[in-house]
Amino acid sequence: MKRRTAPVTATLMMMGAVVPAGGVDAALRQTTVPGAYQPADPVPFHASPEPHPDPYYHLSSPVSAFTARGEEGIDAYYYMIYSYGARTLNDLRNELGDKQFYQSMQTWFQEQKFGIATTKEFIDTMERTSGKNLDKFFEAHRVYLSDQE
Repeated sequence: MKRRTAPVTATLMMMGAVVPAGGVDAALRQTTVPGAYQPADPVPFHASPEPHPDPYYHLSSPVSAFTARGEEGIDAYYYMIYSYGARTLNDLRNELGDKQFYQSMQTWFQEQKFGIATTKEFIDTMERTSGKNLDKFFEAHRVYLSDQE
């Protein structure tokens, strides 16, 4: 299976990281262990406006829910987590407004740096810092916390 690098680029760009002039592939080639997989040409990245058509898949599904279905699940993972996940974050930015979204994200990064966090903690931070109840927003974007409890 080909390694997909577009999500790395999108994630780095969303986090405000500097992507080297040669792109993420060039950076990965410089840091990859000799003999390890070398990335293919990057796949163009486009955030998906809709979640995966199969309701079995959602943003809070554990990775095992995707991998249990083999290649179909891996493709659905890429689609839901990287493509639709990016769309969900952009929609959250629109919901909160740029200023509040970036303030909330800065708080999130400061509180969670070097740690392992849950989706529930992310939502709690977004709600606490914005003063908004985001239950309906996340439910509409197929983020279900019951899968993580």
